[in-house]
Amino acid sequence: IPMASVSKFINPSEWNLDFVGSTTQPLLNLIVFVPNASHTPLYLRLPDGQRSATNAFVIPQYGGVLLFNPPPANASRPNVGADGSASPGRRLHLSAGDMLPFARVFIAQLRELLGVPSVQDAPVVPATSTGIALWESDALVRRYVHRNLNSTAASLHSLSQLVLKLTNMVVHDNIAALGRTALDAVARAQEAIGAGDLTAAAAWSKQAVVAAEEAFFDPNMLALLYFPDEHKYAVYALPFFPVVFQLISGIRGEFKARRQKKLKAS
Repeated sequence: IPMASVSKFINPSEWNLDFVGSTTQPLLNLIVFVPNASHTPLYLRLPDGQRSATNAFVIPQYGGVLLFNPPPANASRPNVGADGSASPGRRLHLSAGDMLPFARVFIAQLRELLGVPSVQDAPVVPATSTGIALWESDALVRRYVHRNLNSTAASLHSLSQLVLKLTNMVVHDNIAALGRTALDAVARAQEAIGAGDLTAAAAWSKQAVVAAEEAFFDPNMLALLYFPDEHKYAVYALPFFPVVFQLISGIRGEFKARRQKKLKAS
């Protein structure tokens, strides 16, 4: 499979990978794909024409896929055919040792998907058994806190601009409370950063961005955002139009009557 075609490899409509759980956060899928016997062995071809050493690829914001071609048959693998494919109608059982190479590939894919910083040609502290070094975890948390604080500032700035633009907007108490919560969380996150407590800073930054986004995307705010003053004029003009029409007609009739009266008097 050419690397340029791997984006078409995953077909969500045919691959039932939906996870029904208690979280609404995006999930990362780590998939071991065993090809059909008629397509075994299956390899990935790099742009230079060489085979991929890992036979795996990453799909941004989705996960990673590893293509696994079962090894040739031997006495310890009666469920694997002589051509290197799984025998029809039988399950392929893998031991913990067989899964170890998969784990190494998935750790590398997770590092890439999570954005773990990499340092080339420089001596660094190696990663632990968890697959990520302490300095890498520190860098990720700092990036996470920075992104949350920037997002909070952007949401609060947009909210303030909206309120200043629509001068007759009524800001409900819950929206004001969310704004104060976001500002307080930002201040506490900055204090935690100054104290070197990145764990607390990450927690406060998350609380800040959640409160700011809840305030900005509140249904009451969105309703006013898409209901400008021109719409109000159009709505209230209809009930007053008959009254204004009668008033104008009466003034016009009175003006004609007085004019006629002056003409007769002259």
